[in-house]
Amino acid sequence: MAYKEMNYVVYFTATISMYVLEMTGAILITDIGLIFEFVSAISISCLAFIFPGVFYLMAERKYGTVFSREENKNVRREAIAFIILGIFAFLLQIASNIIEIVEDFEE
Repeated sequence: MAYKEMNYVVYFTATISMYVLEMTGAILITDIGLIFEFVSAISISCLAFIFPGVFYLMAERKYGTVFSREENKNVRREAIAFIILGIFAFLLQIASNIIEIVEDFEE
């Protein structure tokens, strides 16, 4: 339980900041679909691209032998490419959501 080991000042500052950010978003954003789009941008890019790549690299670092690391250089590159692709997809989806929010405010 990381929150029990965390510095109280950092924990309460982060918690209150996140709460204020959520409340501000709830007040300013009138379309609930945008909230779901932000959540889906995070979850889809993480579940489909970022987590598998990161977990593979972590598993290889922890359980891989020197021989298997030399043998799996291409797989490691593919895992890194997956992470980069996931970050790119995330940024693209977030940018699309922000553009949609700005267009709603302009109307």
